[in-house]
Amino acid sequence: MSMSIRPAWIEQPQSTTELTVAQRNGIVISTLKEGNNDVVLSRYGDDQWDLSPFFKTVNSTNSQKMIQWRRVPSHFTEPLKAITYRYWLTGLPGVKRPVASTVTRFHHAAVQFMTWLTNHHIHRLVDVTPMRCMTYVDACRRQAHTSSALKNRLSAIEILYVLGEASVDRIQNAPWPDSSAATLAGRTTGKTTQSKTDIIPDELMVTLFKASEKLLLNADTLLDARDGIAQQRLGEVPLKEMQMQANRYLASLGLPPLAQTNQLLNHLRSACYIILGMVTGCRNHEITAVELGASYQSVMDDEVYYWLRSYSWKTYEGETEWMMPEIGMKAVAVMERWSKPYRDELTDQITAYSASIAELPAESEEYLHLAKLKRDCEANAKRLFLAKTPRTGLISTLSQISWNKRLKLFCAYYGVDWNLTTHQLRRTFAVFVAHHVMGDVRYLRHHYKHWSMDMTLLYAKNEKQEEALYDEVMATVRDQKIGVIEHWLDDDALITGGAAPGVKSFRKKHRLKMIPSREELVESISTTVNIRATGHGWCLADGKGCGGQGLYEKTRCVDCSESLIDERHLPVWQGIYEQQLELLEVKDIGPGGLHRAKRDVLKAASVLQGLGVKIEEGIDDDQT
Repeated sequence: MSMSIRPAWIEQPQSTTELTVAQRNGIVISTLKEGNNDVVLSRYGDDQWDLSPFFKTVNSTNSQKMIQWRRVPSHFTEPLKAITYRYWLTGLPGVKRPVASTVTRFHHAAVQFMTWLTNHHIHRLVDVTPMRCMTYVDACRRQAHTSSALKNRLSAIEILYVLGEASVDRIQNAPWPDSSAATLAGRTTGKTTQSKTDIIPDELMVTLFKASEKLLLNADTLLDARDGIAQQRLGEVPLKEMQMQANRYLASLGLPPLAQTNQLLNHLRSACYIILGMVTGCRNHEITAVELGASYQSVMDDEVYYWLRSYSWKTYEGETEWMMPEIGMKAVAVMERWSKPYRDELTDQITAYSASIAELPAESEEYLHLAKLKRDCEANAKRLFLAKTPRTGLISTLSQISWNKRLKLFCAYYGVDWNLTTHQLRRTFAVFVAHHVMGDVRYLRHHYKHWSMDMTLLYAKNEKQEEALYDEVMATVRDQKIGVIEHWLDDDALITGGAAPGVKSFRKKHRLKMIPSREELVESISTTVNIRATGHGWCLADGKGCGGQGLYEKTRCVDCSESLIDERHLPVWQGIYEQQLELLEVKDIGPGGLHRAKRDVLKAASVLQGLGVKIEEGIDDDQT
């Protein structure tokens, strides 16, 4: 079934003020096509506008796709309907027409404002003054909204004013003549907006990935058990007997009872989601839109690359692909098998709905109801991240709200003390890739091996990739470099290594704390300095140096002119120092071994001293 979307607007009036009530209420808001019939979903006069045909993202709940007019204070219903209709039809002057989700967010924010007005005994838009609007701004600020949420709330008032001509009752004066919603929300500071999304700490990311990977490796056992129970048709016996038989069958496979196995199967879906989020950087709506056959591999320059296909609507790119490691292929394959019973059930439902619809008159409510159900089944029939609602039995793609709940359940089950949300996976991916680009040696590094290539060359491998993800990664690399350099240039920062004298001389000469343009200076330096993390220091070499030998012989970096070591590396060098002291006590490593151990102890000691650690014990000459 296809959906009729844009054509419904071609002959619609742009204003409702000159129409009769009957004409206005009859305006078509949304339609869908079932066979040869155009089915009207909602009209202007309805208590609910169904905008679901216009939503391209698959992670929205049904309620987020609807505009409920009964929630609007009755004295504001008509003006808000008129302005919302105009906004949906034409958008703001000089601005691209809004997508459906933007319209529903506007409506929600407008209802909040109108409810506030009603509580303050204002029942007409014509009575809204700039003073009242500023009072509302203060009220919103006291509710501790984020700047983004505050901007959305205040932008709704600007839309009500700008498009006020669509309504008889309208705001007469600009809500804040000398300002804007963005300025009042603190969104126009002139500085780069820093992401407020939390980054998953390294140790917790490792725990999450290991737990997910373990479930992935056990997927065949869990899915074999699920399919085995289904083949035994245990659902046809009484519930208690079915549970007993299922538990005996699961025990024979070494699995826990049915309730716990079902819980593991649900966590398996979350594990696949977490892995794909961690290794691709996909957003929530992009992962939930993944369909059957979404993964594939290609060989370029004798190197194997693995790809994930999906859809991205954040930047209106549509069909998009993401690079991923081989474990991503496994996650997709598991979800293809995991979702098969649901997809089979959806196929059966489509057939049943089609048969029922064929027997109904097109104008009946039951026809419309079944057509909507069939449309939803067809949309989900090839998707992988599905769930069945226990109350209704409906199978659909999981919404972002549902995913956040399931990720928290996953963390609780595996003892991860973290408030995990879908947004964090993309942000954490960008940070991990940035670490890899800078040469940091970390757990999971093999999953990011391709990111060591030049970004331009990497993007050229597949131009269907999401360009915005590359921009985010490079911005994260830039931010990390700036943070490292800014720390080095602090007067009280402890640094050592061969490059330290030059840095100390620079910061003493420039006295950066006294320079107003410190931020600009640091950013300028960051564009000219090459920085790679080694795990025990920073390598500044730009093509010369040891050729990477310092990665394996750490003490080579102590005197290297391209090396700089700061406080974050202190635990590493304490470990090196203690290890070499222990080695000096070994009697059978020979003169050469003892000489090298003594050398490395002295080098490690010099690093520790440079980082403010007092070394009390010396090395006796007879230890050589």
